[in-house]
Amino acid sequence: MSKIQKENIARKDKIRDLENQKTILKNSMYSSAKITYILAAIFLIISFLFNGRMLSWAGKIADEVQSMEDNATGPTLLYIIDVIIKSISITLFFLFAFISIGNYKELTGDIMTSKEMMILIIISIAQATAESTIFFYTVIGISLVLTYMYFIQGKIKKNY
Repeated sequence: MSKIQKENIARKDKIRDLENQKTILKNSMYSSAKITYILAAIFLIISFLFNGRMLSWAGKIADEVQSMEDNATGPTLLYIIDVIIKSISITLFFLFAFISIGNYKELTGDIMTSKEMMILIIISIAQATAESTIFFYTVIGISLVLTYMYFIQGKIKKNY
């Protein structure tokens, strides 16, 4: 076999290996986007259950807050846990939805636009408009997620 034929065969094998690696990478990116989308949907449902007062004890907490305001007493442990669950569920929804959209856009070869980010921020903050404390903690959580993503993106650019 001539040297040119051996080089052509070696080149074809190398191209086939690169295509296989690219397919594996795209499959893992797709499964990652799918998992983060499912997690975002789970936290969205949890957020609606708690923030929409669809659970029976959420109404008790609303009554407790009203009596707390009437009596001018401090917050109880149940109220603190409720605020934590509500604000963290909204923040985690935002985080996983942000990652899911970013993974999908990367998979299709696009980048996440500021319009998509603003829509996601508005959806997340709109869930927290019922109570001011939850709104405050949710805005802090979303700001932390955006700051974290900004600094992670900066590190990725420096490595390449």
